[in-house]
Amino acid sequence: MKKFMVSRFGKFLVFALLINIFPGCTWFSASDVKSSNGHSNVFEPKTVAEFNELIKKDKVLVDWFANWCGPCGVMLPYIYQVAAEEGFEDVTFVKANTDLLGSEAQKFRVNSIPTLMCFSEGKKVGDRKIGLSSADEIKEFIKKNFS
Repeated sequence: MKKFMVSRFGKFLVFALLINIFPGCTWFSASDVKSSNGHSNVFEPKTVAEFNELIKKDKVLVDWFANWCGPCGVMLPYIYQVAAEEGFEDVTFVKANTDLLGSEAQKFRVNSIPTLMCFSEGKKVGDRKIGLSSADEIKEFIKKNFS
């Protein structure tokens, strides 16, 4: 019996088709995933005031996302993984929903999601990273912007 093999590209096509077939589907939300050690330094502000209060902290990584964004849902577990790792306890991770915080997304010129940005004491620091990122890429981005 011949086994059916699916290439990585084939898997990507299936995923892309699912996104197009079910565009309103919520893949993940921040409440679906918990950090592995029970301690969470990940926040999802619901208002502009909450967002502005969170970015006033010393080291803040903001992940701009939307519930309908497939790559954002794929990246969500990586955010929680990094947040739970040793060496990143002093970083505040903020999941900023562009549908709820559209005015802030415009203010910081977020044109694509997912987008990562770093803040310190209310001011944007370093570069931005646009697109899907692995856990290792997120860690490198944080280290680069806060070194």
